[in-house]
Amino acid sequence: MIIAAIILNFFFGWGSHKMPVHENEPNKPLVAEGYFASPIGQEARLSATFGELRANHFHAGLDIRSSNGRSGDPIYAAAEGYISRISIKSGGYGQAIFIAHPNGYTTVYAHLDEFAPTIANFVESNQYAQEAFEVEIYPSPTDFVVKKGEEIGKMGNTGHSFGAHLHFEIRETKTDNPMNPMLFGIPIVKDDVAPFFSELKVYQFRGMDAVKKGYLQPYKSFETTYRIAGDTILVNEEKIGLAVKAFDKTSPSANKDGLYALNVYAGPDSTHLFGFEMQQFSFNETQCINAHCDYEDILNRDGFFNRCFRLPNNPLPFYSPCKTDGYIRVPKDSCVNITLVAKDYSGNQSFLKFVAKYVPDTLSNYTKTTSNSKIFNSNKENIIENEDIKVKFKDCTFYEDIPFSYFQQKDSSYNVYSNVHHIHDSKIPLNKSFDIAIKGKNIKPEKKEKYFIANCSRNRVVNCGGKWDGDFLKSEVKSLGDYCIMSDDVPPTIKSVNFKKNMRKASTIKFRIGDNFATDSNVKNISYKGYVDNKWVLMKYDSKSAIVTYDIDENKIGKGEHTFKLIVVDAMGNESIFENPFNN
Repeated sequence: MIIAAIILNFFFGWGSHKMPVHENEPNKPLVAEGYFASPIGQEARLSATFGELRANHFHAGLDIRSSNGRSGDPIYAAAEGYISRISIKSGGYGQAIFIAHPNGYTTVYAHLDEFAPTIANFVESNQYAQEAFEVEIYPSPTDFVVKKGEEIGKMGNTGHSFGAHLHFEIRETKTDNPMNPMLFGIPIVKDDVAPFFSELKVYQFRGMDAVKKGYLQPYKSFETTYRIAGDTILVNEEKIGLAVKAFDKTSPSANKDGLYALNVYAGPDSTHLFGFEMQQFSFNETQCINAHCDYEDILNRDGFFNRCFRLPNNPLPFYSPCKTDGYIRVPKDSCVNITLVAKDYSGNQSFLKFVAKYVPDTLSNYTKTTSNSKIFNSNKENIIENEDIKVKFKDCTFYEDIPFSYFQQKDSSYNVYSNVHHIHDSKIPLNKSFDIAIKGKNIKPEKKEKYFIANCSRNRVVNCGGKWDGDFLKSEVKSLGDYCIMSDDVPPTIKSVNFKKNMRKASTIKFRIGDNFATDSNVKNISYKGYVDNKWVLMKYDSKSAIVTYDIDENKIGKGEHTFKLIVVDAMGNESIFENPFNN
């Protein structure tokens, strides 16, 4: 494939364009008005909406701003129920509470700074019993019965969070599917600001040989109407598709939020060709955002474009049923009127209008499928196998049929113990993981447990784990790209942040821990245990800063001279130990 700019036509007029009729009324709540109250006790100001486009996932809830930009705002149960789950993670949701409600829904409160005292004591006793900071606790329905409006914790910044806020979700209890909390009448600050269009992309299709892409900058022509320069794009193929970068705002000064709905209309009768509404999805499908968006743009940090056509094996449930799945036909020597409509949950809408006109392709700059490519049918199992590698792709791993490319080459670089296998292109998204087995070379039997399958694409190395099966190291991986076998016998690092012998004036002991290789999500990451006088102590881990913290608890260890020990182990079993005395 190659990329070429779409030439704008500055002389072709807009022509007649019958506008479709669009309802702009806000949606009706799924439950009785007022069943769910605001989890912050007042109207919520949002910093992120449901279904926002994120790296490898859709945002599963609402992000609610702090009242003052800091942690500490009280968080309340949105309705009566019982605490069904408490989760503590160094990343992800950080400290989170799940409340099951009698109406069949569960509310989630994430990134909490602290829990209510009775909950906090219960959690700490479980952490000490398991000798682990990260825990998943499932209380019985009678352990923590909560009333609507009862305080359950404080707003915070724990986990994968970069500013004090509450991440709030509503899930269907029986499926655990997240649903848009706006569907339940959650009170938010009034939103009368329409979404806006930022960038438009046009795809031109010629079978499987190539796709041409062009980027255009819409401009606001009148209130909520957007156009492009010249009002017309020239295309060289009869089959085209669109993608758009568009955002919502709840106030003129608010940050960019995700859209609730997007629709595409084309032709003289404004036929509905594509649409979606962000109402719900499954966590099992959230990685399919890489089919909803242009995955190559995400990897290149060019932002998130909503793809306005549906790839054949994209299973996401929130698309409107349309015959063409968003693909637009532009007849030869003709033109098509096109309208995109972006909508927020409150019913505010914006329109992007333009004409697509067909002109002959005089450049002939498509790249044909290379001769060593094999067409992989996306609906079938596909296999690569030779004496050095075995790769198995399950059916529906690919979102569409692709001309697949594979080759291998010898690599004598330091710490490489196999050929390097180039498995197609890392810019192609996958719906499922695939099995890979690579034959090792010059493997040292005494170090066999230190070898791992490495994804060495895009100038970084990621440890994808692996188990030996004869001469082959096997694993399950999630992305295409370059793979080989590497080893790791380097212990992790431990660096003191504030430790010294005299800790009498200190309330915490902190260390920064790290390792030389990143790990894939299916590989156990760095782990640690802290001890005072050979007794396990609770140490919190913040994955953003890689800092572990012990809150000095004189009730547990007393005052005087102690020995502090920190043991850190990486994914390959390499271990580092810090051990020194201190006084408190």
